[in-house]
Amino acid sequence: GACSHVLAVNRCRSAAELQSGERLADAVDAIEQYDISGQVEAIGVNCAAPLLASPLLRAIRARSPRPLVAYPNSGEVWDEWAHGWVAVGPDG
Repeated sequence: GACSHVLAVNRCRSAAELQSGERLADAVDAIEQYDISGQVEAIGVNCAAPLLASPLLRAIRARSPRPLVAYPNSGEVWDEWAHGWVAVGPDG
């Protein structure tokens, strides 16, 4: 029969945590442990700060040989007072 393939992409709030607060390492380990048939073709991160993209990919690479993908955000942060996205300089 036909086989569907999956791209596992997670939102992350730090270089070690998913947006949900779970450890990135645990999520990657679960994919490696349970995806015996190889349906997950790649693992990556989405909507993370650009400065976190490389550390996140290195953390995934340390636990998985699968191809990596990254879709970082624009580097802006939500300003609740202004009700909009604002650019963040290099000093945060």
